[in-house]
Amino acid sequence: QSASESFLEALVPLHRRLHGSADQEIVPSSGVAKNADRSAALSLRSVLETLFSVAPPAVVSRFFAQTLASLQQALGQSPSLSLDLLAEAGVFSAVLPWIADAEVPAALQYLLETAPKLRAVAFQNRTSRSFVQLCEAHAALLCEKGFAESLSTALLDRVLPAVASVRYDYLAALGSLWSRLSPQSEAHMQLVVQILPRLVLCIKDANQSVRVLCFQILNLLSDLMARSTVEVVQPTGEAVRASLAEYFRILMGGLSGTSARMQSASLMCISCVLFHHRSNETIVPLMRDAMHITYGLLASKSREVAKACFGLLRTCAKVLPEEIVSEELHDILAALQPWSNSHYGNFKLRVKAILELILRRIGKQTMESLLSEEENAAVDAILGG
Repeated sequence: QSASESFLEALVPLHRRLHGSADQEIVPSSGVAKNADRSAALSLRSVLETLFSVAPPAVVSRFFAQTLASLQQALGQSPSLSLDLLAEAGVFSAVLPWIADAEVPAALQYLLETAPKLRAVAFQNRTSRSFVQLCEAHAALLCEKGFAESLSTALLDRVLPAVASVRYDYLAALGSLWSRLSPQSEAHMQLVVQILPRLVLCIKDANQSVRVLCFQILNLLSDLMARSTVEVVQPTGEAVRASLAEYFRILMGGLSGTSARMQSASLMCISCVLFHHRSNETIVPLMRDAMHITYGLLASKSREVAKACFGLLRTCAKVLPEEIVSEELHDILAALQPWSNSHYGNFKLRVKAILELILRRIGKQTMESLLSEEENAAVDAILGG
């Protein structure tokens, strides 16, 4: 700890030099000069994070103030991409986890108001990383001081137009922030109600890592609502008590949308949360309602929606009680049969997989006894006898 200040004084300038000279070409995705040693710069940045973690608070505050002032000055005059600016932004993200609570508002103001002035991809990468560092280390303070709503809105606004790596960082920052929400706070639960419809659309992201992270956040928020007992106002304007059932109702509200993208995204979210809470019997009636809506959506002939419908029906057939699966068997077969010969997107195999799953759950004899002769013939044709 006593030597940390001396090390930082020597390594911060070295970190800047490792990005290369300002007259060399910049690779947009990496943010370093074309011929610079990127791996060495990344390694040294991790060393800086370690040094800041053990440095005295006064030293951390001094480096934070210097770096913040340098960034604000550079972006306030004529925002342009430079290697010095990128190196400074790297130091800024390294020091963020260790700053004092009183300095968090200044850091947040810079990230929300000043940093967006430069839209270069390399700089966005460093800004999004700073959001992750800030939310991971200071999420409890941000929630306590009332910054959660403004920060959530700002990052959700930036997710869709950003590149994949930046989108992932924004969602990772939001996941860290929302993990510290209190289930017994009306303001925090109302925030969940507000952000949920916007989060649903992120499920359709083209990047797999972003989609996986979205599903994890979706389950995180469902756990918060399941533990909550406070009152919230639904998007319809109705005041209700927060619960897992109300969470599902918000997701099911997306099924009334007019776009296939929104409908399919809502179906995917419902499937994910249903499987996560498969041991909770209170959501069974809602799932039956969702299944009945799914039958109607399958009749719309939208392939994007149909693919999501197959996923929900498969999840329902897997986790719902056997007696309910048996009761819904007629409707499931009637909804799936028109797609049983479609080769688009392996739909034929998806339909077969759902019926095979039901057959394994309720048994061959039970299935034959529940279906008519014509329906049994249709099942035999789909399953190949």
